[in-house]
Amino acid sequence: MATWLSTFKRPLASEVAALHERLEKLRAENELLRARLERIDPHRRPFYAPWERLGILLHRARYGMSLEATARAFVVTVQTLINWTKEVESGVARVVRSRKPMNALPELVREVSAFLRRELPRWGTRRIAGILAGLGMKASRSSVQRLLRRPPPPRCAGRGRSRASPLRARHVGQVWVVDFTVVRQFFHSIVVGAVLDAWSRKVVALRVWRSEPDGAGACLLVRDAIRAHGRPAWLVSDRGRQFRSAGFRSLLGRRRICRRYAAVGDANLSRMDRFWRSMKEEFARGLFLFKPLPSIERELCCYARWHAIARPHQGLGLRAPDDVHEGRARRRLRHLEGGILEVKFLDGDRRLPIFRLRRAA
Repeated sequence: MATWLSTFKRPLASEVAALHERLEKLRAENELLRARLERIDPHRRPFYAPWERLGILLHRARYGMSLEATARAFVVTVQTLINWTKEVESGVARVVRSRKPMNALPELVREVSAFLRRELPRWGTRRIAGILAGLGMKASRSSVQRLLRRPPPPRCAGRGRSRASPLRARHVGQVWVVDFTVVRQFFHSIVVGAVLDAWSRKVVALRVWRSEPDGAGACLLVRDAIRAHGRPAWLVSDRGRQFRSAGFRSLLGRRRICRRYAAVGDANLSRMDRFWRSMKEEFARGLFLFKPLPSIERELCCYARWHAIARPHQGLGLRAPDDVHEGRARRRLRHLEGGILEVKFLDGDRRLPIFRLRRAA
């Protein structure tokens, strides 16, 4: 026997020495961390979570530690430990509680109960509880009633559709917005489609139709914009049938353009809506629609050009979209004693004035 024990003496001694070394290492680390926390004002220290407080009380009860020793070990005051103990004794789960209820039923019980209620709606909760007991899942009738009243948990991002973060333009040509609107006057109506650069608010393409266009019309509009200004990185639109067509998706795929459907209140689509509102209030009024379609489109393109070069925007710091699109610096404000104001009209249309101030001779 002595010979057999002697064979384990050396390995056990080395293992005990290694455990002592590890214990000293942990003790030194805890002393350093505790000293750091003790230097912080008690009111500025990070709070323990409710389940961490319960763990501290369980740790004290397990090892029979005094209040002073527990307070020193976890860097809290003795009065704090007393308050936590009173919370547990009074049955209040607001300050001290477990991370998960001890008697919580597994999610499988809820799923099976919901399946039985859906497939057999005439069955009562007592029979469903009996079926669960026969399957080896313990659940009372009141638990089944509570589970059936509770809504199902939300689907995780991997299984369901996650809400994407808002798409914000960082430079010219990164994000474009495409949309259609209807302009009505009396018994006449037209459909106007436009592509807007989200960063500069400049309209890069515009077309007009007598009726709502299909996917081919949307493709034609986007091609005009790409031909004039190159392709964007992103294209934002609503869920109109034109933008869900196979031809439109094929166009974006060939051009390697990422697409995003705008959500309610999307800032990019709001910029397009603001352009529609300005166009209808400032230009498309009176007997505007009582003209041939080519004339209407030519005049609307003229308005879009005036909107880009001469209309100041509050969202752009009172600059015109073309200044932002071309990267021109903001004009320096000057104190002028005199000058001559010149007014020119784009294409001779008095609704589209362009103002210039030149020095007096």
